[in-house]
Amino acid sequence: LSRVGSGINTFQLNADTGAALTVTGAQGADLTVNIGNGSTDTTTNLAHQLTVTDASTGLTDVANIVNNAGNVAANGAFGSQNIVSDGYETVNITTTGFGAATTQVIGTIGVTGDTGATATTVNFSGSNNVSTGAITATVVNASGLTGTTGTVFTASLAAATNASVTGSAGND
Repeated sequence: LSRVGSGINTFQLNADTGAALTVTGAQGADLTVNIGNGSTDTTTNLAHQLTVTDASTGLTDVANIVNNAGNVAANGAFGSQNIVSDGYETVNITTTGFGAATTQVIGTIGVTGDTGATATTVNFSGSNNVSTGAITATVVNASGLTGTTGTVFTASLAAATNASVTGSAGND
């Protein structure tokens, strides 16, 4: 999908695209990408890298990536795939889906803001635990995760790219 039209700010992923997916959001609008189509969806998960890119040069753009799937197998709705943000300075990842709690496994997460951005942020929220590969962002915030069993948040973090890291209230 090369561009979400003006006034459209939500993209619904209901099936694997068969290749890496790039969603370019409308200029001046935040973007939401829902993975899955609701409580009866037990098959949709990312099977390839997801890239979100914006069509503007604003410095406060937000991309929301939401688990909207039912009971998806082993690695959850994110399927161990990488997430790349180009131009969105904040990426919010919501882990809560439908059905039994499943650890959401995400590959690497890379956030690059538009020219002039002084910070990039990845926020996690939801009731499902999260395990990620390396995260490239100046701020990583997992305080919105509400899981209570097991390891709630696991990530590869490097001081060189993560100036601020906030864990969840659970075991990280």
